[in-house]
Amino acid sequence: MDIKTLLLLMAALLVPIAPASVLSGEQPDRARLDERVAAYWDAIRIRDLATAYALELGSVDGTLTADAFRRRSDKNVWDLVEYKITTVEIDGEEARLELDTVVRAPQIAKPLKRSRADRWVFSKGDWYRAPAAPTR
Repeated sequence: MDIKTLLLLMAALLVPIAPASVLSGEQPDRARLDERVAAYWDAIRIRDLATAYALELGSVDGTLTADAFRRRSDKNVWDLVEYKITTVEIDGEEARLELDTVVRAPQIAKPLKRSRADRWVFSKGDWYRAPAAPTR
């Protein structure tokens, strides 16, 4: 097998692995952000920690291990009942979202409504949930 054929075969194997935005050189996309945000918060709602972890920036940049994410999630006494994205602001490769949530805790009879900010960063060709930006 010649080198050209080998390279073509390797490229064919990598295509399904890489996000489409990496392969096409696309810029951050609002529709893709919406899709990833929904996947993250749906995963949190049903406690699918593997999916939620895969959407965390720390899972791809090495700053958050799966075990640390699980421990952090286990400490959370609130169960997400529902969420609604109320605001999305995209500035280059960073997005700031506002969400209205309804959460429940075992020791509280009535679910509580809470608002929260969420930060997402476009990195390695896709959107990932990121820690809050440092204050200046």
